[in-house]
Amino acid sequence: MPEKHFFCRWSEMKNLCIIGSGIKSIAHFSVEACKFIENSDIVLYLVNEPLCAQYIEKISKKSFDLTSVYYSFGKREDSYNAISELILDYTEIYQNVCVVFYGHPLFCVASAQKSINEARVKNINVISCPAISTFDCLISDLNIDPTENGIRMALNFGHTLGHAIESYFLENENKKTLHFCKVLCSLNKWNVAAVFFV
Repeated sequence: MPEKHFFCRWSEMKNLCIIGSGIKSIAHFSVEACKFIENSDIVLYLVNEPLCAQYIEKISKKSFDLTSVYYSFGKREDSYNAISELILDYTEIYQNVCVVFYGHPLFCVASAQKSINEARVKNINVISCPAISTFDCLISDLNIDPTENGIRMALNFGHTLGHAIESYFLENENKKTLHFCKVLCSLNKWNVAAVFFV
């Protein structure tokens, strides 16, 4: 019988819950996200801060860090595919699988989207918990309304430019860069570049 809880409702079938950790370490975890982490059979996670990883390990029954899988491949697409395959492998073994990604679980997270699509084909119940994204933080930090004229175009340009720079570093193995170096900011607050996280 699945565990019944106001914030965590599993179906009778196999379940895959995709969660975002938010941006500010454990401060952005929602109550709903924490309940799914606590009540899952296993939690897979790909987060960018040790404190966040420690918190997941502490409150989950069982956990697995996806960082080694993410960095095992030269191309980002290969990493995403490997993570998606691993997620689906775990759904074969466990009834209730939870996956935590940094930021919002569906904002620039190809592995999450691919896992969701493939899980639905396999008749696995999919649950997605929203989270605070980089975009949410950017809007708040810059005190802007992204629907104002011109801002959307600037965000799209920044997003494209950021991916170009990140691809350069991924294709040149001798040129290492830290994750936060992929964050691009513009000369003024109206020409904003997107912030990239996995």
